[in-house]
Amino acid sequence: MNKINMVLLALFLSLSAASSGIAATSNFDCSKAKNLADLALCANEKLAAADVNATSEETAPVPEENQTEAVTQEAVPTAAAPAAVAPTAVAPAAVAVEADAASTDSSVSTHAASNGLIFALIGLIASVGFLIFANTKKGTYNLEKRDAIKRYFAKFPSYAVIFIIAGAGLLATDEISTKVGGFVLLILGTLIIWNWIKQPTDKQMDQYIAEDLLTVTNKSLTKSDVDRSQLVSELLTLTGFRIENAAGADYNWKKGKDGVSRFTPINFTAIIMTENQLVTYNSALDLMTGNALNETTDEYFYKDVVSVSTETSSATFVDPKNKNSVQQLHTAEFFKLTTSGGTSIKVFIKDPKLIEMIGNSALPGTDAEKAVQSIRKMLREKKV
Repeated sequence: MNKINMVLLALFLSLSAASSGIAATSNFDCSKAKNLADLALCANEKLAAADVNATSEETAPVPEENQTEAVTQEAVPTAAAPAAVAPTAVAPAAVAVEADAASTDSSVSTHAASNGLIFALIGLIASVGFLIFANTKKGTYNLEKRDAIKRYFAKFPSYAVIFIIAGAGLLATDEISTKVGGFVLLILGTLIIWNWIKQPTDKQMDQYIAEDLLTVTNKSLTKSDVDRSQLVSELLTLTGFRIENAAGADYNWKKGKDGVSRFTPINFTAIIMTENQLVTYNSALDLMTGNALNETTDEYFYKDVVSVSTETSSATFVDPKNKNSVQQLHTAEFFKLTTSGGTSIKVFIKDPKLIEMIGNSALPGTDAEKAVQSIRKMLREKKV
């Protein structure tokens, strides 16, 4: 019931109470009162009593000269009564009802706000609880390999947190349409973060990388036209961060929970030693696609190789995602093989500044010194 209806009801009740209090003393049935004079008469005991007295006097003989005066005296209180009586009988009840209505509205508003806050809190708890549970299942989601690798390198969607907070805030409001919008934002933010959570563990990622490295190792033999039966020594591989000639591959890196950084593309070099020749294969292994990009092969007779070593020199790395971010590597470590004809191959291994750039973590890769020692041993044997 709205305020207007409540005021009208109070007005009706006050009029009823007033009329019932004097019904016994008025000279006619107050329940049938219609005009202002009758209502005023029923609302005032003195007027009712006067009405009774006036009626009684009418039954007695009245001198002809006093009839006009009697009529005049009777008319005066009847006409003046509404202005004097009506406000006294009605106003207090109406004011009391308005005060009660205002108090009721305030109570309802406070109750609605309290329910909204509870609803928002429940939404937040449900969202966070679900994401915590989902995170405990990381590594168990059935994902396609390339999709899993992309998820591993994906950045945390911080904007989804804003969705969740904004959604919870809208849930605390009173409007149904606003609550629906808040619910949609809360669910959307939760699903976005859940989708990000579904990624491989560090251990699974290492397995994916090992599989891709094995694939490109076998490809190096094919590209070099060498069969494994022709090998006179173990096939050596050098891996590291690719600082140039990535053939358009996207650079991505991430420091794992184990403190080791994984990255793509991987600079891959295979050193294949046959009976009479040393063959090298180099490419940029893009983990996002599994493709070996910018492949090159070189062949050298053992007698033509004059040196194999590791050296420190300067280099430059430009992140394709940010052309303005140029890293000058002044203490970069390289594997270097030089021939008598002045040609050489140079393979980047690592650099302190690069390590700092990708999270101050360990870099996986083959020990370059081990490769140098194996090649030197083979050169001594073949040059004797």
